[in-house]
Amino acid sequence: MNVNVDSAPSVQEIAAAPVAGLASLLDLLRTASEQDRAAFAAALNLAPAAPVAAKKSAGRPKKAAAAAAVSLPEAGEDGAPSAEDYRLKAEEINADTCLGRRLNESSSCKDKRWKPAVYREFQCGGKTVEGSNLCETCTRRLQKYVEAPKAGTGWDGLVTEEPLDWMHMLGTAWAAEKQPKWVGVITSASGSEAGSEAGEVVAAAPKVSRAEAAAQKAQEKAQQAIAKAQKKAEEASAKALQKAEAAAAKAAQKAAERAAKTAEKKASKPKATASSASASAAPAPQEEAAASTAAAPVVVEGELKLIDGTFYMVKGRNVFEYDSLTETTGDFVGGLAEDGESIDTAITEPIAE
Repeated sequence: MNVNVDSAPSVQEIAAAPVAGLASLLDLLRTASEQDRAAFAAALNLAPAAPVAAKKSAGRPKKAAAAAAVSLPEAGEDGAPSAEDYRLKAEEINADTCLGRRLNESSSCKDKRWKPAVYREFQCGGKTVEGSNLCETCTRRLQKYVEAPKAGTGWDGLVTEEPLDWMHMLGTAWAAEKQPKWVGVITSASGSEAGSEAGEVVAAAPKVSRAEAAAQKAQEKAQQAIAKAQKKAEEASAKALQKAEAAAAKAAQKAAERAAKTAEKKASKPKATASSASASAAPAPQEEAAASTAAAPVVVEGELKLIDGTFYMVKGRNVFEYDSLTETTGDFVGGLAEDGESIDTAITEPIAE
């Protein structure tokens, strides 16, 4: 390659020449000598361009970065953390960034040591809109919430204000209704990480073999069967007691009815008048013997029969009272019913055999 050195432009001329564009610069370099091109290249290497600064995000930080700065509160000696432990302290709030409250499902914000779980707040921290303390996203969510104030709009309030009533945080109306219970341990993998962040060591639940699970299930079934059998036995005993009480009441009622009828029959028999008594003031010896014979208990030959729990003397179909102590037969009480096991009290006179 033959180059006219005398006509080639110098490095100073190239640097001082007005460059209309990339084409003009290339034309100058083509006519320059190899030494000048090498010097030009060296001059470019001596003044490298300043490194481009990384572009800063104008919006709010990513959820992972924001949540990383938040950890679950530790359980104190008195037990579960309080509602204040799940709120940002005044010195933790950055007033120069978005003050929107944010919650997420990360293990550092969702505390599964409560049943149901409760959340800890963190600050949005995005770049605020001019004249506002909110970022563009939180402003849009607030406008949506104003139009329809309910959960699901994405608006969670300000970290400088109390949580909204429906939020799953301690101290809200939701907490007053649901009454979250502190269990203090978490067995899931994500929950174990949260427990470690809170300074609590959580051991994984021991695995149960199939044989142990089957034995436990069989034991539960056996206990259920025993409880069921005991319940049935108690019900059967109660029914038997009720039947016995009903039978006793029925027998007592029948005995009372018979006693009443007997008393009524005795009261209806005629008594000796005073005149007849005076007429027979001096009875003959034969009459005295007859009277003494009539006063003696009536002896009826028959068969003893147990009816409704009481012994009676039965002769044919006639039923008489019976005194087992004196072994004597008493008054006629009725006729033997057709079933042979009860007394027909409608029969008032002995049946002739």
